[in-house]
Amino acid sequence: MNKKAKIATIFSIIAVAAVLALMVFAAPKKCNNGVDDDNDGLIDFGVNQSGSDPGCSGAQDNTETSTSLVCDNGADATNDRDTLADFRLSGGDPGCVSATDSSEIDGVCDDLDDETNDRDTLTDSTDPGCTSTSDTSEIDGECDDITDSASDADSLGDATDPGCTSTSDTSEIDGQCDDKSDNDGDTHTDYGASQRDSKCASFSDNDESPKDSCSDTDGGQISGTQGTVSGDDESVPYSLTDFCVDAVTLTEYYCGIVIQDYAPLNTNINCVANVTTQCVNGACV
Repeated sequence: MNKKAKIATIFSIIAVAAVLALMVFAAPKKCNNGVDDDNDGLIDFGVNQSGSDPGCSGAQDNTETSTSLVCDNGADATNDRDTLADFRLSGGDPGCVSATDSSEIDGVCDDLDDETNDRDTLTDSTDPGCTSTSDTSEIDGECDDITDSASDADSLGDATDPGCTSTSDTSEIDGQCDDKSDNDGDTHTDYGASQRDSKCASFSDNDESPKDSCSDTDGGQISGTQGTVSGDDESVPYSLTDFCVDAVTLTEYYCGIVIQDYAPLNTNINCVANVTTQCVNGACV
């Protein structure tokens, strides 16, 4: 190749390079190209009705994202669980409500923290109370809410409640003796209360039967009034009325306490020693 040809070739290469350079530098920047490059619903610098794409610092900016924007920086924030990033019209992080949102956290099931309103020490996707990262509560049921359920009688909550088999258990009720119901119809309910069902050995006992109950019309050992005790003893009905054994002796019926199965009890009272003079019609007068 002669000298002139070499010079012509060099000039041709320089010309092509110059044209390519002009094309590159002439191409509009992403913040000035009329395109929503980051799919956040906003376009360029200064052309939106409400202002610029927040990722654009100026018309010559070549990216519509910004490292200073948690929900428009092109990265999944480390303080949420979901592996999704930024506010996008589709496929974005549901914790971002806009490109300028300051947090990608979507709720208590997306915050990498075990909530103080449940008891299971599990977080977010590992917590059975979370159905998704958008779930607003980690509570899984009555056995995971740090509360003694009003539906049972034992004053225990969650893991300490024998009615809970797991934090996913939806009921703290452990059986008939823990359900706040009179299951055998003897007017006494459950285990633990002062007037509890005498056949309940514990809150976990699932059988309140047989019936044991007692009521006294004169309210106890009241010698001056004839009374009648009635109820059920081992599911056998009874009715017993105070009576005079003789002119001065009264047989007084009254109800036993829970440890006596509310059984009907009686005692003989000497009416003369009771500041009265005689027994008449089942009462000291």
